[in-house]
Amino acid sequence: MSGKDWRDDFLEIGRVTKAHGLRGELRAFFMAGVPDSLAGIRDIRVDGPDGFEDSRIDRMRPRGNGFVVSLECCRDRDRAELLAGSGIWVDRRLLPSFPGSGFFWRGTIGLAVVTDSGREVGRVAEVFAAGTGDILVIRGNGNEYLVPARPEFVATVDARAGIVITPPEGLLEIYEEAG
Repeated sequence: MSGKDWRDDFLEIGRVTKAHGLRGELRAFFMAGVPDSLAGIRDIRVDGPDGFEDSRIDRMRPRGNGFVVSLECCRDRDRAELLAGSGIWVDRRLLPSFPGSGFFWRGTIGLAVVTDSGREVGRVAEVFAAGTGDILVIRGNGNEYLVPARPEFVATVDARAGIVITPPEGLLEIYEEAG
């Protein structure tokens, strides 16, 4: 038995929230830096109730704050209800590369973060979705910082060099005083 977990080569890009309709469609949200990042990605892996399952995205359309997705592995409502809460994963090699207009913020986990003035802040520890976009959780120097993953706060992202942020005046200090 190998010690390597399949998740090492995959990135969770979304989550099934519930069944939609009677033909096995699913409501889902995606954690993409920009929705266009999903264009062209069809081969996915679902970590359902019986373990992981490889599948393909047949169709996907926007709906409210998420998407309605039709998967090859899900053709009826009963199956769709079983998949509610499942993660949607993609092989990291299929994702758009850094830098660029489309990438997945979750792919930044582990990258070093500095300010535009060169101050070392820490590393991206996690990313979570908020109402207006993703939030980078940066940990370093005994503090935890929450920075919106938005162009006005993130100057550059480079898979090798890390992330340069442009925090508003006083943002980092708020977290340091609280810690």
